[in-house]
Amino acid sequence: YGTRHTAYAPQLTSTNPRWTFYLDQTPGMHGMGVDTLTNIIGPVFGILPTTSPSVLNASDFTSDFEMGNGINFIKLSPTTFQFDVESDPGQTWTADFYVKINQHAKNNAPIIKARNRWGIYVPYIYEHTANVRPIYSYDQVNWFRVPSASYDSVSDVLTFQAPTFTQDTVWLALQFPYHYSTDYASDRARWSSNPLVAFSVIGKSIQNRNIELFTITNSSSTLPESTKKVFYVTGTNHPIEWNAMWRVRGIIEWALSNDPEAIRFRDTSILKATLTKNPDGWVNGYFRTNVAGKDMNRDWQSTGANAALEQPETYAVHHDIDTYAATHPITLFLDSHTGESGDMLFRPVAMPNDASIAALNTILKSLDTPNYIQDSIFDDIFPLTTFSNAMYEQYGSAGSRSFFMENGGLRHNNGNFVTKESAQEVGKIFIKAFFKWLVP
Repeated sequence: YGTRHTAYAPQLTSTNPRWTFYLDQTPGMHGMGVDTLTNIIGPVFGILPTTSPSVLNASDFTSDFEMGNGINFIKLSPTTFQFDVESDPGQTWTADFYVKINQHAKNNAPIIKARNRWGIYVPYIYEHTANVRPIYSYDQVNWFRVPSASYDSVSDVLTFQAPTFTQDTVWLALQFPYHYSTDYASDRARWSSNPLVAFSVIGKSIQNRNIELFTITNSSSTLPESTKKVFYVTGTNHPIEWNAMWRVRGIIEWALSNDPEAIRFRDTSILKATLTKNPDGWVNGYFRTNVAGKDMNRDWQSTGANAALEQPETYAVHHDIDTYAATHPITLFLDSHTGESGDMLFRPVAMPNDASIAALNTILKSLDTPNYIQDSIFDDIFPLTTFSNAMYEQYGSAGSRSFFMENGGLRHNNGNFVTKESAQEVGKIFIKAFFKWLVP
């Protein structure tokens, strides 16, 4: 996995030539590999055995696992299944699903219909959903694209054709999941043991999960920490926007790397990063809210942290910001989100759109050689209770800048599908551009 594989099929003719099939199976990239061999090449040349499929039933589908989202599983025909994307507590909005076939998937190629794909967001989002192709995995690590899919904006149904599965247990999703108890737990252990990292718990969620912060700098550099630039990067107010987490992961990985610019970053700057401000919503598979049903990017008070008006998770991060900023100015606030198509950068409307913003955009595009990111920096017209707006209203007069990144959930600006690797690369491009802009 992650390398080029070859599969040999000898004795295909009387002269016994050696046929070589090159299968690009980079995890999370093209959906090629073992399944391609099984479903396409094998049957053509008769080199793989065939087995009658088990009967697949609606009861074989579930979302009862960490981060799962999907309800009301129904079998419409022997090969067609339907389920509803699950809404948040007390809300009607929906977005991405994450479901599992527990058993009997092997040798079946079901048609699957995900209803209520966007809910109230259909008028704004559906045009980006036309070319969606969900992903599937046998181990929640290596993911592949399904062969085809279509979206009906009138009925709000995403229909996709699964391949002939080669294993009995399969997970299905839209974005690449970043798992709380495996991916994040592994990263947290590795990062927190790095001498360049100070790990801290800055609060608790409603369900008593930690709100965690990673502070990265070279404390041995000749520049006093009191004079260093501070980049405060936050991920996922909205918990199912997993690509936002992959992007922040990319930022942290770059900040700890041996890239000469990363070394200069650590010598001159401080990164404060939290992958999520909503761990409960993350684990429970919610779209935008915490377990109290509050949209976590409509919860920020522009006058400062307020335990009476903000959710516990919001207050934990806000209080950490206020405590730190009381003695050390924060240079940049950068909030990470995931949209549906394209990668964008937004600035608060109240923040002056001066010539330096144009300079930032020029730097950004010079670094964005894959053309992941849209050409312009857009106006953030959302309410003051969003993180980026509230931080600018509170700290803009002291010189702080505030932006939010909207990462393509499914495709980049260049039209290519988002992968775990490309989402992290977008994060690296953004942080390098901001660093070059603010610390030339």
